[in-house]
Amino acid sequence: MTMNRSGQPTLAFKPDQELQAAIKSGWKPSDLRWERLQEKGNMRLEEDRFVSAALNFLIARILAGMFFQSTDLRFLTSQSNITFTLNRLGYRKMACRSYRKLVNRWKELGSFDHMDLEIKPRGRSSLFHVRMEALHWDQYRQNVTSRLQKFTEETGQCLDCFAREQEIPHRLFSRWKGEKYPIFDDTRKILGACLLIAGGR
Repeated sequence: MTMNRSGQPTLAFKPDQELQAAIKSGWKPSDLRWERLQEKGNMRLEEDRFVSAALNFLIARILAGMFFQSTDLRFLTSQSNITFTLNRLGYRKMACRSYRKLVNRWKELGSFDHMDLEIKPRGRSSLFHVRMEALHWDQYRQNVTSRLQKFTEETGQCLDCFAREQEIPHRLFSRWKGEKYPIFDDTRKILGACLLIAGGR
């Protein structure tokens, strides 16, 4: 809240700079809103606020149903977090069946070619790094894609463990905090799909 010239309080809303940057980079508002909802849901779980977490996961699932293709890994992430919610509510058998379906679907969609992905250059601090990145751009794209492939494989393993009610072998949301990509492209979308899955550590 700010004061106008006459001294009366008035509401003032700060521009959402991150959203503006995302849209300028080619993202849709739904892309960033989905990411924020899943982040918030996972943070609420860390705070042991299950109802708030479940509400965020539900809204994110609705958003995914409205704006994402069913072949988008983020769509499966949304389904997984609803499945997690059902499991926490006591619907274990239903959740396990849902996780098993997700495992198979994840395997189908979790493989991609670097030519199919939008991978943008990272902001570099020196002219040397900019030149080296441009010179080896094709190899850079392949390296990024290989790394993303590894993430999808590890997340698939975690989903399989959820289906079997076993401990997962990899970190998920806690890893997202360090891996969150600073640029709005497919790299960030895939990392979000892999690491914003609830139920991990």
